Amino acid sequence: MPNVEDVYFDPLGEDPSVSPGDDPRFSAQGYLKPAEEGINAVFAWNFDGGDGALQQFIDMEKGWALDHEDLDEHGAQVLHGEIQESSKRHGTSVLGEVCGVDNKKGIVGIAPNLAEVNVVSYYSSTRPDAMLAAIDALPYGGVLLIEAQLPSVSNGAKTFHKVPIEVQRADFDVIRLATAIGITVIEAACNGANDLNLVTDSNGKFVLDPDHADGRDSGAILVGAANSAVPHVRRPSSNRGTRVDCYAWGENVVTTDTTSDAPLTAYRDNFSETSSAAPIVAGAALAVQGVAEARLGFRLSPYQMRQMLADPANGTLSANPPTDKIGVMPDLFKLLNSAQLGVSPDVYLR
Repeated sequence: MPNVEDVYFDPLGEDPSVSPGDDPRFSAQGYLKPAEEGINAVFAWNFDGGDGALQQFIDMEKGWALDHEDLDEHGAQVLHGEIQESSKRHGTSVLGEVCGVDNKKGIVGIAPNLAEVNVVSYYSSTRPDAMLAAIDALPYGGVLLIEAQLPSVSNGAKTFHKVPIEVQRADFDVIRLATAIGITVIEAACNGANDLNLVTDSNGKFVLDPDHADGRDSGAILVGAANSAVPHVRRPSSNRGTRVDCYAWGENVVTTDTTSDAPLTAYRDNFSETSSAAPIVAGAALAVQGVAEARLGFRLSPYQMRQMLADPANGTLSANPPTDKIGVMPDLFKLLNSAQLGVSPDVYLR
């Protein structure tokens, strides 16, 4: 018929890949909710890859309860080092945020349907060796989360406490290697309340100031921490500075836990600081990478990923950016609708 422009079969829309409503603690996971409160993981779950499908992830720290009821389906393995018993609570909480399974128990992670989850430990080893093991196991586009900080670094005249591990040259070199071969590295900015522009290494060099002649870029995404309430104010303990790309919740984070009374079934509502913020950004990166692979047919480079996640147009600014100096909190709604991904269809008016 001349007045019919097009005829096509329109299949029923599919349900989202994640159904969080039956995970008992999901309603308390504010960091999953739409911006400006959270990163809008719920939106990402409506799209192929937005649940982390086909993506690979490794967490580097010292301990985990990998057989926790909300994690064991991933079958994660310790690829390097040994588990330190006293560190299990920390690592278990980190993994819950990133990839807690959608299984009608406890919580749900930002990227619950990852293809592969593993861990590397620097207990009884070194951080560079642990990271090298992760590099060996991750493909292009994989995500490595660094949950570690230097207790202190001194230039002889002044000592800085709790700074990112890339201040040390060996750590920097390995992180730079990872990003150079296509692995996205998410690194905690750490909890020393420092302005990283003023931090120096043991040689007195301002290695974390991008605008200084001493500045050096590992390619990692550095993550600070903010309060959970809107507007998000930088946590007093969080390091800050020009080098910090992103932030996320640094308090009131609901996630998995492990205790002597409930080693495999415990949960918590008080995970905090950059320890809780960095996994949220890692989860956002995995969701973005999943959608990129599903929609574009290729994975984003670490440089592209950092550009997107740190772009103020794709996230939520902190309460006072010039003072907070912790970048932006990724908003998956804006990220997936950005020019690079564009998951929403164009709208035509007539």
